Amino acid sequence: RVSGYDRLPETRLALELPPPTGNRDLELEEAVRDRLADAGLFECVTYSFSSPEAEGKLHPSGTASGDGFVALVNPNSPERSVLRQTLLPGLLTVAAENLKNAASVALFELGPVFVAKPGKQLPSEPRRLAFVLSGRKTEAAWDDPLGVDPPRYDFFDAKGIVEGLATDLHLPSVTFAAATDVPHLHPGRAARLLVNGTAIGSFGELHPKVASAFKLA
Repeated sequence: RVSGYDRLPETRLALELPPPTGNRDLELEEAVRDRLADAGLFECVTYSFSSPEAEGKLHPSGTASGDGFVALVNPNSPERSVLRQTLLPGLLTVAAENLKNAASVALFELGPVFVAKPGKQLPSEPRRLAFVLSGRKTEAAWDDPLGVDPPRYDFFDAKGIVEGLATDLHLPSVTFAAATDVPHLHPGRAARLLVNGTAIGSFGELHPKVASAFKLA
């Protein structure tokens, strides 16, 4: 302004655009969302804030521990005092609320969880995927047989979704193994997903005590 805008030399705008680059992680997440939506599941986005008590419900004993959590310095409420370590408490709570007014739910969430590191280091934020199926498989219809309980979601429906997702993502050497030590799953109705012999997830029927704690029993 002091010198004068008229003294600035004229230059042409640089119209050349940088070459586009893809984001493999985001593309992969979108592919997962599309596959699960195609399978009939609805996406949820739940709070990243949780509490040790809420996450303690995932253990049949109901034990809640504050160890290993990323605690908030000034939480808004006791129910939102730490950052979540798993997606399941929020997702199961949403499922229970929906089942109050619906015959079934099929939900999934893909988002970050927070794992504390020693000292004053920032927590790691790995991305996780969780889904929940509950209730009858099909909508109520006028020709439902009287006195007959309609087919309900079971272990094999969950396995089918996992298999379909693994196929669409072209995961190599996919196998399944029995899982008897996952606290929130029924020890006789649970399995692990292995890729090239490495376990990358688990699925199955909720442990009865966990289902009861989340009011899903």
